[in-house]
Amino acid sequence: MPRVAPLPLAVVLLALALRCGHDARPEPGAAAATGSAAIPTSTRPAPTGGAASAPVPAPSADACARSPACEREGACAPVGSGAACGALADEHCRSAWICRDWGACTAQDGKCVAGSSDACRSSWYCRLQGRCTAEAGACVVASDADCRRGEICTLYRQCVARNGTCHRK
Repeated sequence: MPRVAPLPLAVVLLALALRCGHDARPEPGAAAATGSAAIPTSTRPAPTGGAASAPVPAPSADACARSPACEREGACAPVGSGAACGALADEHCRSAWICRDWGACTAQDGKCVAGSSDACRSSWYCRLQGRCTAEAGACVVASDADCRRGEICTLYRQCVARNGTCHRK
């Protein structure tokens, strides 16, 4: 009997997560699947020590633009008092993973949010889970039509929207 190559672990985990109705990708800023603590992305730690501690220097525009948080979350510019990086323009969000994957393509209050259903419909979140409607800054499942747009319907027959997720009839 010929030997069949095993599926990559990521494919198996994704299939199991979808079958159970869970999202296989972590929410932006969430801890990694390995159990390690989340890497702070758009905030800087406060200085530690006594009164003699030196203040944390504000990030430069260039430092923010080159940071991993810019690539992931659109945190590409200094915000507020300059102690953190954030999304100040829609262009910051549109070039980040958070837009492609989660539909959060609009800058609002220094963060990227889902500002339109068009952005949600072009995201990985919609193509996979049917979260194709923008509501309160996030992509959500709002109708059976949303579910039918996602692979969750074609692969797992979860084509009915109920309580914000797609289910079988």
